[in-house]
Amino acid sequence: IRGKVRDIYDAGYYLVLITTDRLSAFDRNLDSIPFKGQVLNETSLWWFNNTQHITPNAIVSSPDRNVVIAKKCSVFPIEFVVRGYVTGSTDTSLWTVYNKGVRNYCGNELSDGT
Repeated sequence: IRGKVRDIYDAGYYLVLITTDRLSAFDRNLDSIPFKGQVLNETSLWWFNNTQHITPNAIVSSPDRNVVIAKKCSVFPIEFVVRGYVTGSTDTSLWTVYNKGVRNYCGNELSDGT
């Protein structure tokens, strides 16, 4: 499978993920940035390594700076963004609902002036 930034190969029980230097926008490959794949891969590995005490992950090894060997697993379809500040412009963004006066968002109590 050729994705936006990764090429994925099926190796039976495992997947081989190769993070490339491709730069894409709007589903088009625009260019290549040297070491982009390495930086992206090593950043991901840092997070996987530093959160494995919280929850297990699928990483088996990283035989190269751009490569990850991972166990096949079922996807848990959730995505979140962690920021150190309140921001956003969509109807569901924290800033939008806070600006409308909502002070309890997703179970989190927010005080005025936060």
